[in-house]
Amino acid sequence: MQMTNHLDMLCDDIYQIIYRHVHQIPIQQAAAIGARRNRFGMYVPNTRTNDSVIYHWLRGKPEKAYSMWTDGESIYSYQMEIGYTSFNDGRKILCNHTAKGIGFVSQTTSQHVNKVAFYADEVLNE
Repeated sequence: MQMTNHLDMLCDDIYQIIYRHVHQIPIQQAAAIGARRNRFGMYVPNTRTNDSVIYHWLRGKPEKAYSMWTDGESIYSYQMEIGYTSFNDGRKILCNHTAKGIGFVSQTTSQHVNKVAFYADEVLNE
């Protein structure tokens, strides 16, 4: 025997409004994750490349390759944090450490930033 709850007594229109409001943020987060995965393309497992570091950062897992690495939350060029995961909504935020952004650090760091920029949800220029 199934018990009736208060939501069952609401008319369909009000129930749909409540449902959309409660699930709006998780739906947006899932869509952002899906969009990042679609942009990434084909990943070759068991290779330690800068692409694998980006791939693992987007999925929240640690990875290291050459001068770029991630702990799953942040992504680094050498020892400098160039991107992080937002605590509020899990968005991937990149700090633009290039000549046109926050400021030039090195040619390699600029290359790392430019490579990650395509996959980040937001790029900070200040």
